[in-house]
Amino acid sequence: KYFPKNEPNRYSLSGYLAATLFTEGARRAGRNLTREGLIAALETFKGFETGIVPPITIGPDHDTQKQGFWLRVERGHFKQLSDWLKSE
Repeated sequence: KYFPKNEPNRYSLSGYLAATLFTEGARRAGRNLTREGLIAALETFKGFETGIVPPITIGPDHDTQKQGFWLRVERGHFKQLSDWLKSE
């Protein structure tokens, strides 16, 4: 909308994911939107679906995803090129 000639890329994908997590964390924190309240809310993520990465679970150790997939931008959309890849 704001930059119609710019193709989505890994930076826009990362920004979208960060904004999605923050927005849901803030919603869950409710009126307790402090640093501590946001952290506590993010720690409630259990299998949270964003539609662009595997379901996210954030526990007290703040360890999150170690998996992903290869993708390419085609005609302004992300196209998944591989199955989910997992890192140990």
